[in-house]
Amino acid sequence: MLRRETLRQMPRFHLLQVRLDSFAPRRQLQCFLLLELPFLVELDAGRVDFLIRLISSHTEPRFAMSHQSVQIDPLDSPHPIPWSWVLATLSASHSSHLAGTYCYRTQSLLSPDRAYAAYSRIQMQVELDYFNSHVTSVLFLENLHTGDLQAITPTSPLANNPFLQTGSNLQGHISIAIPVSWSESGDRLLAREFESILGSDIASDYGVIVDRSRNRVHTLSPTRVRYTNAVLLGWSQAHPERVLFRAGMMGDEHWQQWTVDAVGHTLLARSDRPALFGQVINNVWAGPQMQSQQL
Repeated sequence: MLRRETLRQMPRFHLLQVRLDSFAPRRQLQCFLLLELPFLVELDAGRVDFLIRLISSHTEPRFAMSHQSVQIDPLDSPHPIPWSWVLATLSASHSSHLAGTYCYRTQSLLSPDRAYAAYSRIQMQVELDYFNSHVTSVLFLENLHTGDLQAITPTSPLANNPFLQTGSNLQGHISIAIPVSWSESGDRLLAREFESILGSDIASDYGVIVDRSRNRVHTLSPTRVRYTNAVLLGWSQAHPERVLFRAGMMGDEHWQQWTVDAVGHTLLARSDRPALFGQVINNVWAGPQMQSQQL
């Protein structure tokens, strides 16, 4: 059950107003979350409780690419994306009535053999019409011996979903890929790809495997499993060639763990744990970059 005390403790820029109404005959509670952005979402009570936990919770850095400072994440992931920067940038642009392009660079993740470093460049195009804004990203692999730089743009499963009937230029689309872990031998990179749509409760993780020895990129997620949201955890400890996810229905308290291989074959993994390899390099140029603004 939602408590007013919980709502008042929400961060100001996340939640400003909540209205609960009872609808007969189902007597299903509906909640309207009014964000500063502006951002209006209509959800049932179960989804509201889940969303409040996500917004109000803060994830401490536990794994390879977690930032040293406390971060929030829309899916409460152990590998948070720069969501605070996304929200703050959208809010500032909305308040100043300025459109523009904004960029963010993640910290670098060094491979176990110290031969490669991986990082992401995230770009946000903010429009005066909030719901036309979008966020994209590019992964970079740098050969530290030769200086060669390889740019990788993962496929966007959400934008390419034929059931959405929106095409690849999805308005309000968010696609953020960040490096999470190298394989133990350093020949493969695992990245988290967060996909969402502004102004909706659609949000889920995909795994991106970059096999640098074979020059192949695989995008994967749990298949033949009923869920609304998946959270990438890392490599599977029990099966190092597979990727470990937590997935479930929004509003449900208990989510299952699943391992997924490069072709999408999915297995239940109740007692499995994530395996993570690599060292985070704290670069001075990581974080928000210079941006261009338009009136």
